[in-house]
Amino acid sequence: MDKAVESYHKWKRVNGSDRAAMLRQWASIVRENSENIAKLLTMEQGKVYKEALGEVMQGAVMIDWFAEEARRIHGETLHRNRSKKDFTLKHPVGVVFAITPWNFPFIGPIVKCCCAIAAGCTTILKPSEETPLISLALAYCADKAGFNQGQFSVLPCRNPSSVSNFLLASDQVRMLSFTGSTQTGKLLYKACANTIKKTSFELGGNAPFIVFDDADLNLATNCAKGARFYNNGQICIGANRIFVQDRVYDLFIDHYHQKVAALTTGNGMEDDVHTGPLINRGSLDKLNQLVGDALRKGAQIVCGGKTKYALNYEPTILRDVTPDMTAYHTELFGPIACIYKFSNEEEALELANETPYGLAAYVFSNDHSRLWRMSEELEAGMIGANTTDVTSEDLPFGGIKQSGFGREGGMSCVDEYLETKVFCLGL
Repeated sequence: MDKAVESYHKWKRVNGSDRAAMLRQWASIVRENSENIAKLLTMEQGKVYKEALGEVMQGAVMIDWFAEEARRIHGETLHRNRSKKDFTLKHPVGVVFAITPWNFPFIGPIVKCCCAIAAGCTTILKPSEETPLISLALAYCADKAGFNQGQFSVLPCRNPSSVSNFLLASDQVRMLSFTGSTQTGKLLYKACANTIKKTSFELGGNAPFIVFDDADLNLATNCAKGARFYNNGQICIGANRIFVQDRVYDLFIDHYHQKVAALTTGNGMEDDVHTGPLINRGSLDKLNQLVGDALRKGAQIVCGGKTKYALNYEPTILRDVTPDMTAYHTELFGPIACIYKFSNEEEALELANETPYGLAAYVFSNDHSRLWRMSEELEAGMIGANTTDVTSEDLPFGGIKQSGFGREGGMSCVDEYLETKVFCLGL
């Protein structure tokens, strides 16, 4: 922590263009080492190599985006009267403590730490204890780009609570940026209160995926496949509850079954594999419990439903799922698609918003008036209408309600790591 504080007082004075140049060098080194980093990511986290390489390359794109934003930090000049000039100045918040999860262990640290560094802050990263090596690979690239440990420090640990408690109790750490469960986020939020830290939280999700009877079913099933099974279903904005209108319910399931049944699970380094192992035994046990609960209460397995190899779970579809089942209220972190039935627009909206979470939501229909109505009423920070492509370096990422606050990416990404100061000059 002392190194981060010492480096901050120097780094905040470096102009935006020089910070941008160093960040671009960081991105270049990531690209040079992308294949090796992707292999490490597959071996450590389990996602298939193609997805791992995509995460690494998107990480480089994000670093370049933050580099450009480092050059656009500016305040305002206000003209109130002739005898005084008023200004607003933007200053980096200070030392930032970042806590990142295991499901996107490479790009997760980038969207926090590289953005903070672009703003003039220094960072201390605590990666998930499940995936520390990939963060150390990012630190290696940072070192090669000229960043020192005070600017970007990585703290792998087996006892995350003790590390977090120590840093959050310090007045010298001025901000916490956290991605993880809502339950953990609430505890960390309380821990920040004593020192009134600035905070940015991306928490749990329970995304609805709504398919109306006038939707393009080929498009909807393709999107539902990606939104549920990408990264082996271990994704916070994934299609968690798939609501299909009753008139096309069976037809949707038939189309969806054909596409999901073609997915294979196995070793993520092999070309013909679509899903790899889950992150740990606890995740597998949780999936088995969710499926067991649903089957006991009347759901049916369309395909999958079994463990294959040690930690691999077959891509699975459950139909006739109902709100009284545990899966309805649970963030599904695994390759299970739960399909529910609804009759009309009002019911779909009520079911979709019947959750404390509000990260992402998706709606499919060929009625554009309906798409607008649903998008305005759905309680989520990111909404896809006839698409699930809601993430990009130029789009703000984040949720509402108990899915958190603050945004990562987008045009105003560095604002999360800046303070506004007023300067009034008498003439």
